[in-house]
Amino acid sequence: MGRLITITGVSGAGKTTFAQRLGEITGLPVFAEQHNERPFHANAANGVSVLANQIDYLMYRSEQERDIRRLEKGGIIDGGMETDYHIFSKLFHQRELLSQPEFDLCTRFFTLIRSLLPPPEIIICLLIPIDVAAHRYQLRNRKVEIARMDDLQLQQSLLDCWLGNEEVNRIIRIDASTDDILYSSAIEQVMDSLDQPDE
Repeated sequence: MGRLITITGVSGAGKTTFAQRLGEITGLPVFAEQHNERPFHANAANGVSVLANQIDYLMYRSEQERDIRRLEKGGIIDGGMETDYHIFSKLFHQRELLSQPEFDLCTRFFTLIRSLLPPPEIIICLLIPIDVAAHRYQLRNRKVEIARMDDLQLQQSLLDCWLGNEEVNRIIRIDASTDDILYSSAIEQVMDSLDQPDE
């Protein structure tokens, strides 16, 4: 069964860029978010179909994980099921875009899928100051955004809460605050960790 590496961080941290760069270096396939292809994403940005959007993302991520597990060497996922649940589902619940029963449904779905698929072996967390994330958020200029720039502090709190309950040895924390588009030193740090045998 292939190893699952997930890249996480707040919006604007550089998850997609980092995942692509790590994929280039390791030769592992990268499984991206593909916002434009998701059927409910545009509506959810306007506060409509938010539950359908979250269930779709959780389902889509579980399908990506299933495909990664079928690969001999595994793969890299940009964001991932934990990010979509622990950060974004909880964020939308706190913003009242998901009612309590709707959030409970997301929780049931996430818990069921995670009981059927093993969690990622490696979680790479991109650390970035909120002001730098806000600047990058503005620069990326995506056509559709559900998460807002003023959500970044709450995203960070949700990220910290999630990772605080994870096994420390599965987490690689990377300083992503510099503008090194090749992530030279960060990639070297990750490669050293990937070379360590699984316990």
